[in-house]
Amino acid sequence: MIVIGLLTVGLAIGLAGIGASVPRDQYPPDWQQQIARIESELGVSWGTMLKIAGGIVAAPAALMVFLGFFVRRGSMTSAVLGVVLTSMMVLYLCSMLVRSIVVIAAGRAAGATALLVFCLAALALLGVQIFWLAKAVINAGPLKVFTQQHQAMEWQQQEQARGQRQS
Repeated sequence: MIVIGLLTVGLAIGLAGIGASVPRDQYPPDWQQQIARIESELGVSWGTMLKIAGGIVAAPAALMVFLGFFVRRGSMTSAVLGVVLTSMMVLYLCSMLVRSIVVIAAGRAAGATALLVFCLAALALLGVQIFWLAKAVINAGPLKVFTQQHQAMEWQQQEQARGQRQS
């Protein structure tokens, strides 16, 4: 979770960075027309939209990194929340995947092919993450019992050592 979250934070920074540094006239001509249409419909500049998109991507990514630290410690609640968050991301990526396939089928494959490849790669990573999180949820109960038993054994050993020193 931590690694995928950090990769996603990097993506968010990249989106915001592109919005801040690349002027609209640097894009291919067919993209410039679409960007101009989107800007006029929404009333927001392209750079601002990319910065907002970066912020929207950064929020769940930061939450993923945060939850990842607790999942590493064996927290069942964090593992379940991680499954829910990852599942929501998978659903969103599936919708993007379907949209990119529709755009490619319509004959406008310029940017949709890159989106298709991105979605497939991200879905593969998130699929592995869900698998690992499911294992974390399953093992959270036994891990807690093991930790408690280990602590009890350490306490017992300390008490025995204290008893031997006193006699």
